[in-house]
Amino acid sequence: MKKKWFALLLALSMTLGLAACGGKTPPAPSADPSAAVEDNTPAPVEANYNVVLVVPNSLGDKAFSDMVWDGVQMAKEQNPEINNIKCIELQGDTTTPLPTLTELAESGEWDLIVTGTASLMETIMSVADSFPEQQFIYYDSELDYSNGAFPNVASFSALQNEGSFLGGALAAMMSETGVIGFVGGKETSSVSDFLVGYIEGAAYINPDIVVRPSFVGSFIDSPKAKELALTQNAQKADVIYAVAGGAGSGVYEAAAEAGFWALGVDSDQSLKLEDSNPEVANAILTSVVKHFDIVLCNAITDALQGSLAWGSHNAINMAADGVGLAENSYYEKAVPADVRAKVEELREKVVNGEIAVSTAIGMDAQVYEDLKNSVS
Repeated sequence: MKKKWFALLLALSMTLGLAACGGKTPPAPSADPSAAVEDNTPAPVEANYNVVLVVPNSLGDKAFSDMVWDGVQMAKEQNPEINNIKCIELQGDTTTPLPTLTELAESGEWDLIVTGTASLMETIMSVADSFPEQQFIYYDSELDYSNGAFPNVASFSALQNEGSFLGGALAAMMSETGVIGFVGGKETSSVSDFLVGYIEGAAYINPDIVVRPSFVGSFIDSPKAKELALTQNAQKADVIYAVAGGAGSGVYEAAAEAGFWALGVDSDQSLKLEDSNPEVANAILTSVVKHFDIVLCNAITDALQGSLAWGSHNAINMAADGVGLAENSYYEKAVPADVRAKVEELREKVVNGEIAVSTAIGMDAQVYEDLKNSVS
């Protein structure tokens, strides 16, 4: 599905001369140079613009790394001003981010450095502060821009709570027991944001739904995640949402072994696993996907057009294609047509504002606990 969408998007761009990705038209650049200085937005470039992407892991994952690289490639296809693009893979090595980004910034070769995820937050803060003339796009996390910090960075996140609302609604409709599960990595505000949307989506479908949340305590301990998922399944949870990073693989394995459904997160987990472990791929109903290919393509285009606001964070919602469900062949095979139609109906309601999904970001601690208790 993703490859078809990518091909269609490129075909449309060549046929119709679209300047932006995913149908978005960026604001026109200001004709007043002084206004560009005041709002911290640079003038658009003319040509020979170079963009480098640094991914924390490796390409070829059929997941997050491939998705963001697709976004950079889409931006180049649609913007002739971009002269050169490159992807550097850190391959999960935690010792290389700081020297790698420092070397890129020192070289002066790259007009724009793109990197992301919370794992590189300390690195991006350090390098952006040391090289104030270098511009950075930072995805899937947020910096603290208070007091004018990081005026050379623009960060982007996708509203995971909205995507999780659809995941929760789907889980409630697919559950035969009226009990669903959630396995998170750590109970951070970000992971809790997934849980809040999941609970609200499930309760929207079934006010009597029971949601059993558990937390691994890390994002890498897949055996522990598997143990928690099996425990939840023994307590009648027959659909379990994994929001646990690499540890989530334990939930998918448990689903395949015990015969319940799993929901993936961030990228299309079935697509990632279909070659190496097709049995596990078939146990995943769908994934709540963050569309950072579209987000990054739009952001790079906005930088070129001079309409990207630096020193600020951008939370991309469902209406702007920031997040949604992976509507792949596994989803179409496992989920009945009437359930898929209901999910699409709910998506439209979220997009048009008829349904407002709560967020754990900034939520009062007692309100959060009350919400969890309401479905226990």
